[in-house]
Amino acid sequence: MVTDPPWITSSVNITSRLKGVAKTYNPTTSMEYGFIGEWKEDAISEILRITKNDVFIISGYKEMPRLLPLCDPLRGIFVWHKTNGMLPLMYPARIDVAFVVWTGRHSTLYGKEIWKSMVWTHANPVAGCFATERILEQNSGKAAHPCQGPLSLYMRIVSALPDGCTILDPFMGSGTTGVACVQTGRSFIGFEIDKGYFEIAKRRIEEAQLQTRMAI
Repeated sequence: MVTDPPWITSSVNITSRLKGVAKTYNPTTSMEYGFIGEWKEDAISEILRITKNDVFIISGYKEMPRLLPLCDPLRGIFVWHKTNGMLPLMYPARIDVAFVVWTGRHSTLYGKEIWKSMVWTHANPVAGCFATERILEQNSGKAAHPCQGPLSLYMRIVSALPDGCTILDPFMGSGTTGVACVQTGRSFIGFEIDKGYFEIAKRRIEEAQLQTRMAI
């Protein structure tokens, strides 16, 4: 399984003092909590219960205290370094890292040197006029999904899993796991409760399948 559940996000506005004595409300670069779903321990626990082999869960720092106790055994924690991580309002450091937690009752990866480092460097896809890989809304240039991950990150994980295996993503979002599976010859099962995001994922995966057939 390779998945990126909804993260625990901040409120839309925070209170701060700029010049003068009056408090002002400034928008953050974070999304409102629950905007794309809630992070729930019971859902993660059930997913881990039914998954037999390697599991990779992409996570921010806020989720880690709640995620790690669910991972038995905890096989490893990889650091995703985002070269274009942004500095949100009032936070004292650029948030340019996330984590990939590795768990699963059984593993097919031991005994092999697959990755040179536990630090993985991948830029986030960007929107706007300098869009790279990002799926955009028609006529607006805005990101169609707020949390689309870089395909290269998913390819790094998926390509390490056995040839011919079936990979599950129960939080499919914009379908990046599915695209990575198509491009590496793995089978894929994905779930997404938001109809709009499901249609985006479906289209991306179908386009990846078409490109693969044309390349053969």
